[in-house]
Amino acid sequence: AWYATPTLAYARELGHDVRPTEAWIRPEHGAYLDAWYSRLRDAYLATMADMGVTTTLTEPEFLTAMETHKHHSPLPTAVLSAIKSTVKGGIGKLRER
Repeated sequence: AWYATPTLAYARELGHDVRPTEAWIRPEHGAYLDAWYSRLRDAYLATMADMGVTTTLTEPEFLTAMETHKHHSPLPTAVLSAIKSTVKGGIGKLRER
């Protein structure tokens, strides 16, 4: 069976003798999910800006905008929900260590 490196490391911590016979190795180093993270972050910020929540707001304006941003039209709210679901359930899980 195929197992991820953290799974094998955990099995070894539990005292199992782990001896992989084959491995798939990614020769490039780096954060391969950064491009997706950046796109989702930009989409989130753009959608929030469409709903009146921007980074240029003062603290009271920001709090007011956060209280009312979900009362806008249903389309941006649905897009925001889809972005959050993708981050939390998809790319966010892959970025966890």
